[in-house]
Amino acid sequence: MKTMDNRKYYKISEISDILKITTRTIRYYEQEGLLSSVTRTPGGMRLFTEKDVELIKQIRGLQKDEFLSLTQIKEQLTNESVENIDQEENIVIVTDSTASLPKMIIDDLNIRIIPLNIILDGKTYKDGVDINAIDFFNKVNGSNYKATTAPPSQESLVQLYQSLAKSGYTKILSIHIANHWSETFATAQSAAKQVSNVHIEVVDSFNTGLGMGLLAYVAAKMAKEKKKFSYIIAEIKEKRKRCWQIMYINSLDYFIQGVDKTTIQGELLNTLLDYKPILFYNPEYGKFTVTDRTNNPEEAVTKLLKSIKDYEKEYGRIFRYVGITHSYFYQEAYELMKRIKATFPYVNVIIAEASPIINTYVGFYSMSMSIC
Repeated sequence: MKTMDNRKYYKISEISDILKITTRTIRYYEQEGLLSSVTRTPGGMRLFTEKDVELIKQIRGLQKDEFLSLTQIKEQLTNESVENIDQEENIVIVTDSTASLPKMIIDDLNIRIIPLNIILDGKTYKDGVDINAIDFFNKVNGSNYKATTAPPSQESLVQLYQSLAKSGYTKILSIHIANHWSETFATAQSAAKQVSNVHIEVVDSFNTGLGMGLLAYVAAKMAKEKKKFSYIIAEIKEKRKRCWQIMYINSLDYFIQGVDKTTIQGELLNTLLDYKPILFYNPEYGKFTVTDRTNNPEEAVTKLLKSIKDYEKEYGRIFRYVGITHSYFYQEAYELMKRIKATFPYVNVIIAEASPIINTYVGFYSMSMSIC
C-alpha cells in the first residue's frame, strides 16, 4: 500500500485480494468508464483509493443483486453522483462530548462538540472543557468519589444552533448519544424546535464513544464533499445500525452502577464482577452481550482482534472504520491499532482517549473497539 498526499492508495493486486475479484474484471470496469478516478504512477501502475474500493463493491452489488448491465450501472452512478451533491447547502455536524473524537479530526472536519456534564463531589464540570481524562483520573482513581452525569442544558444547545445559523450554516446535523442512555437526544430535539432560522436534524446514534464518533466523522466527511443533506441523513441512519462495539472492561464496578441493567443480556449480571469480560454491543437492539472473558490485557488485545476477523467472516462484508477508545490503556490500545493495521491494511483506524463521561461508566484500564 502506498501513501500519496496523505491518502491511502492500493495496487490492483491488493484490491483483487480484498474484494475477491480478478484483476481482469477491475481493468474491464475501468475500460468501460466506471472507474474514472483511478490514478497511475509515472510508470503506469494503477493506484486505487478507498472511494474506488467502495465503488467497485457497489458495481458488484448492482450486477449481482439487481442484474444490471454495466451500461445501466454507469448511467445510474452518474445520476446518483449529480443527485447527491448540492453546492448551495452549507452543512455542519454537531455531536456531543461522548464521541471521544481526536481534536485533529474535530478541527479538520469542523465538527462542533456540545459537552455533557459530570457531577463530582457536588461540583459540575463540562466534559472535555472543565475537566479532561487526566483530571478525572486524578480526582476519582483511588477515592470514594462517585461521579454522575447529566445532559447539556437545552439553553446551551439553543445557543449553539443559533450561533451556527448566524455563522452562515443552512443545515445542522446533530448526532447524539443513544436515547436509552442519556436525555441528550431528547434535549437536542427540544432545542431544535426553538430555532427557526436553520434546518436542524437531530439523530439518535444508538451508540456512544467512537461508535457514535465514527458516525459524526463519516457525516462530516460527506458534508465536506458537498453531499446533499438528505443523503447524509439517510446514510447515517443506515450506518448507525452497523456500528458495533466490542469492549474489554477491566473492572465492572463503574459499568454495573452506570448502565441500565436491562441492556445486559443473559443471566450473567450477578456473576459479571467475578471476571474481566469481553462485551459485544449491538446498536440496533441496544443490548450488551457477554461474549468472552479474559485474564489479562494482552489476551484482551488478541481477542478483540479475533472478534474483527469473526465479524468479517460471519457477515461477509468489508468494514471501513475501526475506532479504538481507551481509558489509561495506552500501550494496549496502540498495540491493538498496530495489529489491526497489519491484518486489515484497507481499514481506517482512529484511536482516542475516552472522554471523562465515558470513564464514569467503564472506569479505568478499559478499552473499546467500534467497527463500522
